[in-house]
Amino acid sequence: MAVCRGILVVVAVCLLGGCAVDGGWVDPDAGLSPQADPAAVARTSEIEAAGPGTQAVMVAFYQSVCALQTRYRAELQAAEGGAGQLTAVQYRDAAVAMLSARATAAETARRSAAELPIPDLFPDEWRSAQAELTLLFDGLDLADRSRATEMAAVDPADADHLKTTARNLIAASAQQIENENPRIRVVADRLPAPKQVRRQAAELDECRTPS
Repeated sequence: MAVCRGILVVVAVCLLGGCAVDGGWVDPDAGLSPQADPAAVARTSEIEAAGPGTQAVMVAFYQSVCALQTRYRAELQAAEGGAGQLTAVQYRDAAVAMLSARATAAETARRSAAELPIPDLFPDEWRSAQAELTLLFDGLDLADRSRATEMAAVDPADADHLKTTARNLIAASAQQIENENPRIRVVADRLPAPKQVRRQAAELDECRTPS
């Protein structure tokens, strides 16, 4: 049986939750535009007047999002890895295991997103953000499970085809993760949170961009 040398992981990307946001996941200065209309000004005033209890839930929302990102990133990194010399079957199985582990990491993040705390100020907007994050991770989960299934069906008799398929599927997975990365910042920036909450969230250890 042909011998394949290590899985070539084609992933020179910032894993989701890793380095898409300069300085951290929360922009403490995101807020009102200088050209805002009166309705926007009134809305901002209402947001800035949020009570301590509401602000605490908002901070908890940010903290929970950052924590699930940290956990997801750690699980992705654990899924990466090489090996010494592998037979074609072992090579295929290792690629399946990597893709399956990525899917599992996304599934865990999706479950965490579905349990995020919802503030009582403009709750529909917080629920919308929660739903967007849930769908984001659900999409990553389903895509990588599909890739793992495709990889598992590859005939190990054709070692060259097997290696090409593995590299392509792993690279496609990494590219999808990279493409989804900016959406987390977009979701965070449009949440109706006062500046004090954003500043508190930006200072949380969980919300700082890893070095």
